[in-house]
Amino acid sequence: KQTQRGEKPPQVEGGKKERWGDVAQHCLVEAAASLVLSDTLGLNATDKENFFKAALVHDAHKRPEIEAINSAKATLDHASATPEDFDKINDTAYEASKQFLLEKGVDPEVVRLTGAIAHTSIEQFVELDDKNQMMLREGVPLVDMAMHWLDDATKQTSVVTLAERMDYLVENQDRYPY
Repeated sequence: KQTQRGEKPPQVEGGKKERWGDVAQHCLVEAAASLVLSDTLGLNATDKENFFKAALVHDAHKRPEIEAINSAKATLDHASATPEDFDKINDTAYEASKQFLLEKGVDPEVVRLTGAIAHTSIEQFVELDDKNQMMLREGVPLVDMAMHWLDDATKQTSVVTLAERMDYLVENQDRYPY
């Protein structure tokens, strides 16, 4: 719902204000940072452009995504819910987001790159070896790993250290229960 000038923003559970303008700022920060990171990593022009575009649109569908997640969580028995239950909810929301971007004419490669974010995407990058040690998967494009890292290192509208980002996640477990 769009708010009119002077109207109070809607409230979410717990009384926190929805701040959707922050989502746009978050995407702009990541887009600017993607240019610096692209140059630092030596990405080619195509990867740099796709990284920039993916950073700009990766949360374009965030509001409907959050509403879908909250609706699904409301029907979930939290006492018996597993991390896989939350992953399934998030995967369903991501598929809706992906479809939204494709319908808006976003390049399919840019849309694919937006799938490199969020906690469930880590399996795209790492695997366990025969000694149960985590290692990078072979053949994963550097731009995908850069997209994942950048979103993980961005706390709202600031690029922060991973330690700061992890502290934030721990402090906000109600928002990130998985």
